Amino acid sequence: MLQRRRYDAAVGGDPRRRFPPSFFTRRHFYAHIRSGEGRPTAGESAMSEDTSSFPMTDWSLIRRVAGDEEPAARRLDLNELLKRYMPPMRRFIRQRFRLNDDEAEDWLQGFITSKLLQSALLSRADQDHGKFRALLSRALADYGIDQFRRRRTRGPNGHGTDEQSPVEIAAPATSDPAVLFERHWAEHAIAEALRLTKERLCATNRAAAWEVFSRRLLEQGEAARSYQVLTNEFGFEKPSQAAIALNTAKRIFRRKLNDVLIEFGATHQDLGVALAELRNIFQN
Repeated sequence: MLQRRRYDAAVGGDPRRRFPPSFFTRRHFYAHIRSGEGRPTAGESAMSEDTSSFPMTDWSLIRRVAGDEEPAARRLDLNELLKRYMPPMRRFIRQRFRLNDDEAEDWLQGFITSKLLQSALLSRADQDHGKFRALLSRALADYGIDQFRRRRTRGPNGHGTDEQSPVEIAAPATSDPAVLFERHWAEHAIAEALRLTKERLCATNRAAAWEVFSRRLLEQGEAARSYQVLTNEFGFEKPSQAAIALNTAKRIFRRKLNDVLIEFGATHQDLGVALAELRNIFQN
């Protein structure tokens, strides 16, 4: 619970601004982010076309956690692994199994204890046999269905779910748990990059640039995106200054998104493909 509260507090603010709030707005958001405006310079990131996928799995970290490390070192590596994966895992459980926050947290802690700490799940992760996220999402889906079956055996007092099958309750918009987990993972990456962007702009007395970025790219409605409205509201002398502020914020966002992807295991050489994969997750 503590880690969840810390993450939610870090993201903070209006939930609509944590990441693009709708499918339409995500498309609009990425159309702007991938445009020529605001692209990082060669010095900001080194990108190359590769066959790797977003976000790059840190296989060395997974091998260390699954291996025979000293207990203290393993705890540190496990904490790092959970820091990266818990937010999308939590969203996955909430959405796929239609749970409230407290139920989702209980299930997540149970999954971590029984599957990541006490079972051989991590040792089955193999770089040559697909993405770690696919293995993790399948294990989460199986764990959730098992929890519903256990609930059904406890009778009608088990939160009123005994009349529905686990498959009916667990049916998401997509039948592929890996696809759903990919979406939650991508949303977490975007939310973290947005948080860091806002933090950077506000810390350097450029809060107006964040507001322009947020209104133009994260909110819906023409009024929210009107340069004239933004100019009047935030004290710019003319609309072109608001446009410059937007480009500044977009450059910082791209840098922060690169930082997040690298933290999640990408390398500078993989960033181009990682960003393309991120866009595909939201556009498909």
